[in-house]
Amino acid sequence: MLSAIQKLDRRLFFPFLKEAESEKYRVERTTIRYDYHPDTLRHAPAVLRDYFEQCTKNWDLDRFHYHYTRPCTIEPTLGYAVTRQQQLIPQSLWNTYVHRLKPSFLKYLLARRRVLRLKTALPLHYGWGNYWHCYNDILGAVRRADAAGLPPDTPLLIPEGLPKMPFFQQLLALSPALQARNWVVQHADTNVVCEQAHFFATFWDHRENFDAVLDYIGFRENLRQEPAGHDRIFIGRKPGRGRNILNMSEVRAVLDKYEFAYVECDELSVRQQVDVFQHAGYVIGIHGAGLTNIIFRQDRPLKLLEIFSAQYLNPCYYWLCVQYGFDYFGLVGSKPPETGSIGNFTIDIAEFENQLIAMLR
Repeated sequence: MLSAIQKLDRRLFFPFLKEAESEKYRVERTTIRYDYHPDTLRHAPAVLRDYFEQCTKNWDLDRFHYHYTRPCTIEPTLGYAVTRQQQLIPQSLWNTYVHRLKPSFLKYLLARRRVLRLKTALPLHYGWGNYWHCYNDILGAVRRADAAGLPPDTPLLIPEGLPKMPFFQQLLALSPALQARNWVVQHADTNVVCEQAHFFATFWDHRENFDAVLDYIGFRENLRQEPAGHDRIFIGRKPGRGRNILNMSEVRAVLDKYEFAYVECDELSVRQQVDVFQHAGYVIGIHGAGLTNIIFRQDRPLKLLEIFSAQYLNPCYYWLCVQYGFDYFGLVGSKPPETGSIGNFTIDIAEFENQLIAMLR
């Protein structure tokens, strides 16, 4: 029976809101493409240079405001919107939609949920469990809503897990402006039916999103300090998270040799991360959300050495470095073993030390 339902589910897709009708609700859309400057990657290995260049050529970055002015239902787990005619509004699930993925129509139809009714809403569900995405996609969208002139009491619809996240609680504690917003928690057993809804997409990995975070927490007015020097830090990851360096004991020996402090961002509050990273002139870390904290260096020189598994490359922190005027260095390790590695990998220690020396030079 379960197998039959799964087969049926794979054949049932949401009908999309037709493009001609959909365009009636688009308020604004802007598309950009980041410039590629080979000299900013002169210290990175060829595999990174080639991949980042391809990303710059092939990735179109969209920012939009979409205002659906008719009643619709917001689903709680992914935050997508469905019209009264059971049509999916693609702009409500933009990050999935651009990859041609669709949510389960059958699960939506069969779900028995309570209903919360609102006059209007701004759904903010994408990537909420990761603070890079919280900064970029959630607070970035709030800033876009402010720029579009939405009233500050517009309901900001968030999944029930977000208010439980320590980083979100700490952001609100640092920001009276965010505390004052109308955050509406959507529980997993509840559909929100609203008379109209706003959907915002931000430019992926753009400085304007992270500058919005700095503004909301009053970084320049209240939190910025004069640096006592150019501190050297390595951002570690807890073993259970995966994507760790398997030969970390050798890495630690090199870090000790060059006086790099080892920090784990999971153990620091947002305020502590602000304090640590605004003094960090040299940062080394495995690709992950912890590197987001380079935004707190703000208008001071910084050099970043980012370490990747060969299985997973991503240009987001390179692009942030370019936008903030930081120097970027890269290192690519091995591919993770086939089984039991949860993405863990090894790096060449001699190459690591050479990159570190080049960064300090």
